[in-house]
Amino acid sequence: MVSGLIKEWSKMELPSMVRVRQKFERPRVKDIAQTIREQFENQGLEERLQPGARIAVGVGSRGIHCIAEVTKAVIDLLKDKGFNPFIIPTMGSHGGATPEGQKHILEEYGITEETMGVEILSSLDVTEVGTVTIPSSPEAFPVYVDNYALKADGIVVINRVKPHTLFRGDVESGLMKMLTIGLGKHQGASMVHRQGTEYFHELIPAVGEKILEKAPIYFGVGIVENAYEEPADIRVVPKENFRQVDRELLAKAKAIMGKIKIPEIDVLILQEIGKDVSGDGMDPNVVGRYLVPGIKGDIQVQKIVVLDLTEKTEGNANGTGLADVITKRLFDKIDYMKSYINSFTATMLNSVKIPMIIDTDEEAIQVAVGACARVKPDKLKVVYVRNTLFLDEIYVSEYLAKELAGLQGFEIIGEPEPFVFDEKGNLVIPSWSPAHN
Repeated sequence: MVSGLIKEWSKMELPSMVRVRQKFERPRVKDIAQTIREQFENQGLEERLQPGARIAVGVGSRGIHCIAEVTKAVIDLLKDKGFNPFIIPTMGSHGGATPEGQKHILEEYGITEETMGVEILSSLDVTEVGTVTIPSSPEAFPVYVDNYALKADGIVVINRVKPHTLFRGDVESGLMKMLTIGLGKHQGASMVHRQGTEYFHELIPAVGEKILEKAPIYFGVGIVENAYEEPADIRVVPKENFRQVDRELLAKAKAIMGKIKIPEIDVLILQEIGKDVSGDGMDPNVVGRYLVPGIKGDIQVQKIVVLDLTEKTEGNANGTGLADVITKRLFDKIDYMKSYINSFTATMLNSVKIPMIIDTDEEAIQVAVGACARVKPDKLKVVYVRNTLFLDEIYVSEYLAKELAGLQGFEIIGEPEPFVFDEKGNLVIPSWSPAHN
């Protein structure tokens, strides 16, 4: 019934699309293991612990492309130096806020006891190690640390440093956040998020500093990725330098991150969203929409269409609240428990709001195109991407391609092609897209 009505509503022909390459800076770390080893040895970190020390290596749940390789390099280094490392998941409430779910997330990233050669000890049990206060609130906030980590002789945390999606500060997503949200597990993550995002820029550094004081933090490994999901910088950071290096790497991450370099878009089509792509399913820093009002993005988008969930998100549909239209295929894959626990912990219930549900990809795109205001059909600016991580090659509407031709940072690498849909009305994914494989 709805499908038929949509066809009546939308008489608009979809524009032809053109393949375009966006050009980004591409600094790269050539040898991850060697880089980590050299930095560790150059800073004299080996001398800080005795041989045989038991070391908890905290690994999170974000889709860091090289996370298994970095983790293995850290584990092998610690073993070579005579230490006894083990791995703990450090991911707040992810994985359905269960030990088994969090261990499973690590497995999805290639981090298992077999591949790493060490134990993985997953628990949500924590100990309160103190309280902190911040200038904006008289309240004393409790600080929590994972029990396995707290009982170790040393703790190593590994995390990507990047702009956060909910707040702005001198440190955002990085090592201090991994201490606060990661080592704090579900209880620590809930405590921080319950205070509201307006406190994040003060609370995350304050809690992180308390954990550096009370827990046996050994060092951190900060990773900055370029726009191609490659490690652009990797830093081994002694505990006393966490905040300083977080600042430095955040500035670098902002400068080289992948983005859609088109300031105004009528319809943005995302093939997929998922927690392995961004904590918000789609990165608000890329699409220009935020769950928290007041943060301004680099682009303005009239309508966002999402066609599917990633396989690795396993039904966690955080991010649907940022879309205008989703498909029934996506809707049918939603795991409400995983989605709701995550959004509840973050106090961002709007992250899992359900937008308009349309039966097929074709009709979903037609609805979004037909609902665009103040634009003529032959001047539609439509952009298709796999997700907010893969941004080097995109599709843009023919009109938009003509605007981009000759501009620095863009290369037109295809001819105009019509949208192609299968017999079920689902988009035939372009052969160049990583989603095709």
